[in-house]
Amino acid sequence: MKIKKLYFPPSSPNNPVVETLDGKFFHFASGTKFGDHTHVTEKDLKPLPGFHAIGNNATEAPDYFYKLYGLEKVNKEAKK
Repeated sequence: MKIKKLYFPPSSPNNPVVETLDGKFFHFASGTKFGDHTHVTEKDLKPLPGFHAIGNNATEAPDYFYKLYGLEKVNKEAKK
């Protein structure tokens, strides 16, 4: 699944937040045990209205988390 960014909000680190290509935010329940990561699909996402990554002090996930969750980070600002 292609997304803009993946965040871990400090208030809920077991519910990563996905920013979709159209700028909307969704969260999903991740595994709490090491190795319990699954590939995320659109049906796993739950809307998260009013989320602001900067205002909620969320940190962007390191690149290896994208692969663990089966996500692909797309940089829309890249030159075509």
